[in-house]
Amino acid sequence: MEIPTDLRILYKWKNGQNMNCYDSFVNNSMFIPLNQALFDASELNMMIGTDFEIENWWNKNWIPIFQNGGGDSICYDVKGIFTGQKNQLIEFWHADNDRNIISGSLESFLTKLIDFDETKDNIDFDEFFRIRNIDGYPKRFIVE
Repeated sequence: MEIPTDLRILYKWKNGQNMNCYDSFVNNSMFIPLNQALFDASELNMMIGTDFEIENWWNKNWIPIFQNGGGDSICYDVKGIFTGQKNQLIEFWHADNDRNIISGSLESFLTKLIDFDETKDNIDFDEFFRIRNIDGYPKRFIVE
């Protein structure tokens, strides 16, 4: 899979968190290194049609870039499953069937993260802080 330009730029800035660091980067999730993201995507791709029998339970066009350590991810959606909008961010819950698109682009998501950082006090940051209020999002989808 070719890595889109904006995702490549993010990983050139920082190739995820140290694998021994379990601090939340955003939305109760860690920023995983690119090699781990591609490995995890490959593993999940192999489960399509066997473990994942429901269409779009997992999709081969998703790259998990933020993970909560419990099997759930915020994924970079290369093709724009559900909306046709390429490079959006979608939530993958391993045990739930909602697939919410939380941002139309990586840039808008990271811009909201920077805005949050610049406008909140340190006491507002804990592992459960979430980036919200991105115009027009979330867009909610259920797979069945």
